[in-house]
Amino acid sequence: MKILMTFLLFSYSCFAGPEKKDFTQLMNNYFDYVLQEDEEKLQTILSQEYYQHLKKTKSLEPIYEKNRKNKPDPKNRKFDLTYQKASVDKDLYFVNIKDPKASDFDDQWYEVRVQKNKKLKIMKVRIIDN
Repeated sequence: MKILMTFLLFSYSCFAGPEKKDFTQLMNNYFDYVLQEDEEKLQTILSQEYYQHLKKTKSLEPIYEKNRKNKPDPKNRKFDLTYQKASVDKDLYFVNIKDPKASDFDDQWYEVRVQKNKKLKIMKVRIIDN
């Protein structure tokens, strides 16, 4: 029985690990690039439709107007993510983020679709009452 349990745990970590790591890295990259206003890098991970949405809503305009030197360093700033896969649509995730310095996750959940070419398409933001 112990051998079976060990095998199951090992196989789960082998098969589930890379997907979780890839998705977490993809989301961290997304939030880093938005904060840095790095349009080239955003274009590499975002669907064209969502990228155009960011341009229209002016989300790509500078965030740190007062002191441009205070932009986050992508090597040092990573967000804590929690997410759940949708039960039917396996490409759909519900994501909540928080800055590592914050104590709690946000009340806003992102509905995220990962396209087959590993690009993100943010569908909408849902506010969930806690």
